[in-house]
Amino acid sequence: MARQNSSGQLNSKRGWPWVTTGLVCLQVYVFSCEKRAMQWGIINYLLDDFAFSWTHFLANPFSQTPNLVSHTFLHANEAHIIGNLLFFLLFAPAVERTMGSLFFLVSYVFWGCVAALTQGFFSPFTSGLIGASGAISGAAGAFFVLYPLRMPVTFLAPVFGRIMAKIPAFFFIGLWFVGQLHDGFQSLMPAPFGAQITPIAHWAHIGGFAAGALTVVPFLFKNVQSSGT
Repeated sequence: MARQNSSGQLNSKRGWPWVTTGLVCLQVYVFSCEKRAMQWGIINYLLDDFAFSWTHFLANPFSQTPNLVSHTFLHANEAHIIGNLLFFLLFAPAVERTMGSLFFLVSYVFWGCVAALTQGFFSPFTSGLIGASGAISGAAGAFFVLYPLRMPVTFLAPVFGRIMAKIPAFFFIGLWFVGQLHDGFQSLMPAPFGAQITPIAHWAHIGGFAAGALTVVPFLFKNVQSSGT
């Protein structure tokens, strides 16, 4: 169990987050394969095979089920993967320590699947969905429920530690989630009402966040007991 010390920071010394580390390494490796595919001119074939398409899923759910997972390991460019991994490293280690590595891994896959399905449901023309941000939003949602008054100080402590440790998670994550809700509902509006076409899958973020928040509810009581002992 992750615990909080007297300074309000999460204790990062109780067990190494192996699943978080492994997922980061796997993401980087897959992106390196994408770069090679770009150089060889076969990136479109890679995306066709492993990205998620809502219309294809409705036509043949069985064949598209693996894509619910595979799309979370593909990224559009360096900025896309770096931004996602930084966000992931900010929340995932503490969540993994609280949930346990195995359950965290299963939950991460579940969050990614829910994120893709949510995006497809609210944006039926979704095609070629890629990126880990939906699953990572699940980690943010889990942290939001487990540690609403704290901010994590683990891998990114040298960069963000002193500043972010003073900002409650409910404010930092909550403000981000409200922005996702705003943009998500705006995307449903007709063009005359200000709707804009955007490459950002806001509903994937919303769905992943909600799945993460609900998944860790049983762990919330254990976390309270651990913090009080």
